[in-house]
Amino acid sequence: MASTTPLKSILRPQPPRKKKVPEVTEEQKAQIEKDKRNLDLALKHAHRIQYQKDVEATILNSTIALLDFPSSSTFTAREALAFTTLVKNFQPSDYDSLIEERRIDSKCGYVLCPQAPRAITLGASATWKLKKGAGDWCSDHCAKKALYVRTQLSEVPAWERVPQQFPDIQLHADDAPPEDDPLVRRAKRAERVNEWRTKVADDEELAAERGEKTSSFRPNQVMSEAVVEKKVTGRAKAPEIEGDLFAMPGGLIEGYAPRKVVAKSRIGGKAQADEYEDDEEEEDYEEELDDYDE
Repeated sequence: MASTTPLKSILRPQPPRKKKVPEVTEEQKAQIEKDKRNLDLALKHAHRIQYQKDVEATILNSTIALLDFPSSSTFTAREALAFTTLVKNFQPSDYDSLIEERRIDSKCGYVLCPQAPRAITLGASATWKLKKGAGDWCSDHCAKKALYVRTQLSEVPAWERVPQQFPDIQLHADDAPPEDDPLVRRAKRAERVNEWRTKVADDEELAAERGEKTSSFRPNQVMSEAVVEKKVTGRAKAPEIEGDLFAMPGGLIEGYAPRKVVAKSRIGGKAQADEYEDDEEEEDYEEELDDYDE
């Protein structure tokens, strides 16, 4: 069987052609930058809208969860803590919606009360026996405790608040759990830890803006207190004045010529030039007269 050898071309191999990259004009660069800014702005607004939707969904879920409070005839410390935590994102209008939903569900408007509202217990006579809105609670005492929580809520929407604008909700003195309760101590400890983490994060951000590097999570040790004197490499020299000192116009302030002085020097120089031209014209006229006399 005859072996076949690959055929070789007698032509000189051509180098691969380089693709020409089209040059980008200044207008195209400006358009690219504009499109990039528009995209960043659109994404920023999209993230903000999505965050608003997430917060509104959280408020709705909190309202649904608070409809079932309390689970027994008396509320527990865990339910009280959950109540103060869930209503932090509420506005007063959201809290009013919660009270209305509980009244429709035949429950007192105060979340920690298991009784039925007076609008249910009094029946049709509640419309003329009670003031407007008084039928949402089982008693005036529950109304007082519910409004005590409402006054602590922020009018700013939760998606527009800064961390300092989230209120620390406190229950009425009659329902406040004791300080030695384990859940209360644990919740307060968690709040202190969150505040410390927020403060450390803010200090690290400020240090990054100053161009410093934090070596630990201790905010008070971000900056160094060591002061080092700068080394002098040469002798101090007085500034030198360029040009002739006496040729400078008067009125200079430490070598700086104000506008009036510059304008005055220009006017003076122009006047001197005009006088010189007049003198030359007079000399030429006198020479012409002498020639005429001769």
